[in-house]
Amino acid sequence: MPGSKELLNYYAHNVKEAVYTHCSSHCLNLCLSDASKIPCVRNCLSTISEVCSFFRASAKRTKVLRDALSAAGKDNSTLHSASETRWVERHDAVSVFQESFECIVGALEKVIEWGDEHGSKASSFHACLCKFDFIITLTIMNKMMSLTYIVSKYLQKESIDLSSAAQD
Repeated sequence: MPGSKELLNYYAHNVKEAVYTHCSSHCLNLCLSDASKIPCVRNCLSTISEVCSFFRASAKRTKVLRDALSAAGKDNSTLHSASETRWVERHDAVSVFQESFECIVGALEKVIEWGDEHGSKASSFHACLCKFDFIITLTIMNKMMSLTYIVSKYLQKESIDLSSAAQD
C-alpha cells in the first residue's frame, strides 16, 4: 500500500498507545521461517533444492527422472525448488518431493551407473536421501506443511482473521 510507511511513522510518533502488529499470515510465515533454522529442516530443504537443480541442469538427467516418474504413473509430477521466502511454494516442493521420493532415488541410481562425475554427485545425493534423518524430516515436514498450508491459504483471504481461522 503506497504511503504505508508514512502512516506507520505518523502513528508511531503521534499516537503512543498504538501498537503495530503483523497480519496473521505474516506471523505464521515468521514462525515457519524460525522453524527452517532447525538444522535438520534447513538441511532437508537445501537437499531438496540441490536435487531439483541437479536434475534440471541436464536434459539427459531430466529424461531419466521423467522416465522414472512416468513408469510409476506420475506423469504430471515436476520437482520444485524450495523457495527461500514463500512457504506455499516450499510446501509444494516438499509435497512433490515426498510423493516422488522412490522415483527420485531410482533415477539417481540410474545416473550412478553412468560412472562419470554426475554419477559421483548422484551417489552423494542418493546416500543423503537414504539416511533416516532425511527421510523422517521430509515426512514430518510434509505433514506439518500440509497443515500450515491450509491455515496460510485461509489467512490470506481478505475477510478473515486469526480467531475465525482457528474456529474453522
